[in-house]
Amino acid sequence: MILQKFGGTSVQNADAIKKTLQIVLSQSEPVLLVVSALSGVTNRLSDLYDAINNLNIELKNQILNELKQRHLLTAQELDLDEAQLKKIDDFITQLFTEINALKAPLQKEQKDLIWSFGERGSSLIIGSALELLQPASLHVDPIHLIRTNENFTAA
Repeated sequence: MILQKFGGTSVQNADAIKKTLQIVLSQSEPVLLVVSALSGVTNRLSDLYDAINNLNIELKNQILNELKQRHLLTAQELDLDEAQLKKIDDFITQLFTEINALKAPLQKEQKDLIWSFGERGSSLIIGSALELLQPASLHVDPIHLIRTNENFTAA
C-alpha cells in the first residue's frame, strides 16, 4: 500500500484535483490518499472562528456562504452526479448546523473542530470524484481517523 498526501495547492480547484487523481490512479499498488483543505480554506475557517468570537454574524454568514459555494462549485466542475452533489450539500449543511450551534467565547478545541471542516469537505469531494473513476474506492470522513490530545491548535 502507498500513502500519498496532497496539500492545499494540489487540491485547490477542480483542475488541480483532476491532476492529483491521475497521479493516484497511476500507482500500481493500492493508495491511501490523504488530502488537505482546498487552498485558502483553512485561512477562511480561521476568519470564521474570529467572526464567531467577535459576534460578527454578518461576516460569519458571508464566510459560510462563500465556503459552501466554493465547495459545491468544485464538486460540480468535477462532474459529480446528482447523488454525490446532494451528499456533499447535505454534509455542508450538517457542518453549518454544528458551526451555528457554537457560542462565543469559543474554546481552542472548537477552533480545531472548525479547522477540521476544511479537510473533511475536501476529502468528501475528492473521494466522490475518485469513486467515479475507480468504483472500488472508499471515502472515510477524517473525523473517524484523527486522534489528537489536549494541546488544542497545536496537537
